[in-house]
Amino acid sequence: ERRLPYATPFKVTVPAGTRALDGTALEKDFVWSFETMRPRLVKHFPQDGQKFLKLDTRPLLVFNQPVDKGRAKGRVSLIGSDDRGREKNWDVRLSRPSAEFLEQEGLEILPEFALLLEPRPALEIEMSYEVRIEPGFVPKEGPLGLEEAQAFRFETYRTFAFAGLAK
Repeated sequence: ERRLPYATPFKVTVPAGTRALDGTALEKDFVWSFETMRPRLVKHFPQDGQKFLKLDTRPLLVFNQPVDKGRAKGRVSLIGSDDRGREKNWDVRLSRPSAEFLEQEGLEILPEFALLLEPRPALEIEMSYEVRIEPGFVPKEGPLGLEEAQAFRFETYRTFAFAGLAK
C-alpha cells in the first residue's frame, strides 16, 4: 500500500449504474473532491521574537512534509530592518540540513522536511529580521501550495553599552 501524494487535489466519481451489494443501481454519478495536506511551517529556529542572536545564525525551517529547495526559491525571503525602520532584503541560499546537524540540534526529523537559510551577506548587528514564506510555496510533491504567508521575527545582538549603576 502507498499513501496519496501530499498537496494534491483529487476528484472521485462513482459512475451511474454502479450496483450496491443488494443489487440496486446508482441513478446518477456520485462525485466528490478532496485534497491532501498542503505544506505548512511547523517549527523554526530562531523562535519568534528571539533576541541577541549571533551574526552567523542560519534560520532553520521545518515543514509538515518533504520540501525541495528548487521549488522554494523565490518564496522564502529574509528582510532586515534597523532601529529607524529602514529595510534591507537579504539574499538567502537554501540548503538541506544534514542528518547530523538536525541530530545535534535535538530534532528528530528527516532532512527532506527542512530547509536551512544561509544569509548573504552575513547578518548585521542591531537588526530585526523577518523570515517569510509566501503563499504559493509548493512542497516536493503535488501542485498545491501554502495558502497564507507564514513568518517569524528575530533580532541580532546589540552593541554593548554601559547604561549606568542602579542605586
